Amino acid sequence: MRAVITSAEAATVIGKGGENVTQIRRMAEAKCTVSDYQRGAGERILTVSGAVDAVAKAFGLIIRTLNNEPLEEASSPQSKTYPLRLLVPHILIGSIIGKSGSRIREIQEASGARLNASGSCLPLSTERSLVVLGVADAVHIATYYIANTLVEQLTERFGGPAASAYATRSGGPAGPIPGGMQVVPYQPQPLHGSYGNPDTYKRHNNSAQRTPTNPYGIPYLHGPAPAPVPQAPLHYADPQTSNGYSGAGPHQPGQPAPTPQQPASNPMAAMLPGQPLTQQIFIPNDMVGAIIGKGGAKINEIRQLSGSVIKINEPQDNSNERLVTITGTQECNQMALYMLYSRLESEKHRI
Repeated sequence: MRAVITSAEAATVIGKGGENVTQIRRMAEAKCTVSDYQRGAGERILTVSGAVDAVAKAFGLIIRTLNNEPLEEASSPQSKTYPLRLLVPHILIGSIIGKSGSRIREIQEASGARLNASGSCLPLSTERSLVVLGVADAVHIATYYIANTLVEQLTERFGGPAASAYATRSGGPAGPIPGGMQVVPYQPQPLHGSYGNPDTYKRHNNSAQRTPTNPYGIPYLHGPAPAPVPQAPLHYADPQTSNGYSGAGPHQPGQPAPTPQQPASNPMAAMLPGQPLTQQIFIPNDMVGAIIGKGGAKINEIRQLSGSVIKINEPQDNSNERLVTITGTQECNQMALYMLYSRLESEKHRI
């Protein structure tokens, strides 16, 4: 499984002298590599390979490492969420979505994570991004079910998991496999354009409303995540029965999958969700159409999938930007911001 992370996150995953990635490999019993830095690109490709349960455990450990959380402890209501951006070949992502979104809903219910598949392929590739947003345990469980679904598809359509070797662990394209998938792997693109540069916005009088180091408010793009707000319902290990984080995955191989928790049986469900938060970002006028979409389709999709209320203000005189107000819980806003950013990046590359 492949994922996109920022260069700063890649340094955290690797750790000083490679100590972090070595520990992740040892604990998960999976191979974990980060692609080489490409000049001008702000992203790196994280590749994790091995048995399904080992790969899922590795991602749980990677999220803990990025969130600076103990590797041995199960997630709790105080744990941070993280938007893992997986890369999935276009020809396989339909199996993860399922008919009318049935499979993606099953994975969300079983894991407590929120999933969102991009509507189009990433630039110069035939891969699409699949964002898995949740605490480390939720991402661990979700990636387990995603990986199982991919293995089933690869076995049924291409003869087995070996057909997934369309990219090297360094991130570049691998040699074609006879009978295997024909996939153009996504490779980090050099950053272009000035609209993402916070210096562009300093001329405005209302610059105090901005987050100077992060013009789009995207979580984790610059520095650590904000302090979490307790939310419900999420799925955590039971502290009465857990001896810390064992990384066994949602269930041991050979045992039936767990029944998705229903809100009534979830002890977190009785908690009131976190108070709604309001965040404001600015987007260029010429990008508003890409955010709204034809007949409002794109902005409505972002509202529906994130659960946040999103309002785009009318343009102001002598301003080439529009104010966007996002209101919802921290988790909902985090997903909304990530999806808005993805739309902006996709449009930027298209232009």
